[in-house]
Amino acid sequence: MPFAYYLMAISSIFSFDVCDRLII
Repeated sequence: MPFAYYLMAISSIFSFDVCDRLII
């Protein structure tokens, strides 16, 4: 079931967005 891969991709993108906002 590829749902786990979608969840990991969304969480990774969200974490990257949070890191960018924290750094900037």
